[in-house]
Amino acid sequence: MNKSSIPQTANGTQPLPAPGAVSQTPGKPAPNGYSRSGQSHPVPLVYTVEEAAAVLRISTKSVRRLLQRGFFTNSKALRKILIPRTQIENFLNQTCARPNDKC
Repeated sequence: MNKSSIPQTANGTQPLPAPGAVSQTPGKPAPNGYSRSGQSHPVPLVYTVEEAAAVLRISTKSVRRLLQRGFFTNSKALRKILIPRTQIENFLNQTCARPNDKC
């Protein structure tokens, strides 16, 4: 699969993978939205605390701390906490070590 066939966001970065996406080769992440079987999985618009923790590779407690500190705002329309994918992407872009570096 060439790089041009991987979905891109408006700012040119690749969207976060769907939680539980399977790698195609060990140690190498699967292209966003694809599994070993080649079936396409939609990239979610929102993540639960557990899914956000899995995507960011941090604990659920750390995600809850980020919510408390205002790094993420959650959807209050439903009974469970949902964090928009765009907020996670923005958080990663804003917290890079240097302004001109890409994470």
